Amino acid sequence: MFQKVIFTILFSTAVLSGALQAQTEKREFEKSVKASELPDSLIILVNEVFPAAKNKRYYLESDGAQQSYEIKLRAGGRKFSIEFYADGQLMDVEELVSFEELPEDLNEKIEDYFEEQFEKFVLTKVQKQFSGPNTKQVLEAIKLGETDHLNMRYEIEAKVEGEDEQHFGAYEFLFSAEGVLISTAQIVKRSSDNVTY
Repeated sequence: MFQKVIFTILFSTAVLSGALQAQTEKREFEKSVKASELPDSLIILVNEVFPAAKNKRYYLESDGAQQSYEIKLRAGGRKFSIEFYADGQLMDVEELVSFEELPEDLNEKIEDYFEEQFEKFVLTKVQKQFSGPNTKQVLEAIKLGETDHLNMRYEIEAKVEGEDEQHFGAYEFLFSAEGVLISTAQIVKRSSDNVTY
């Protein structure tokens, strides 16, 4: 049975003086599928790089404008989500981590940001996000833990509370490797949503 997960995400294009502004709506649909519904080349590549991976799950995603493929798996005690554009090019690889695993200076910058911008906050999910021009090299580097040469960002989901109702709820924050905020998105999930990594 296919499980369909629907997200409504309100993307913010700017964060200015603590205010989340200029939001537009984006809808993403994630559908659990069989491996056979993804291009063979993606399955072969992921199996080649992560031959001992466990709990592999496969998804088709769409935001209404473009479709992508996602493979979620566990390898070496780590949880990964590997997303590809419809043409098979790597979009990014996300690794679920704890906030404490981030470098100390980055940890402090991000925590300072939340303390300055919100009265209350709870970090609910932290992911390292990797990308690069060569899909196999990116996957191999991640597997070996040799990621210094890859493009890296941090995606953090948090429940926040500001001074007014406009700044209340679940948000996704994307930070650069240096701890600079890149973007924010308000997350509105339906009760059927069920994504773990």
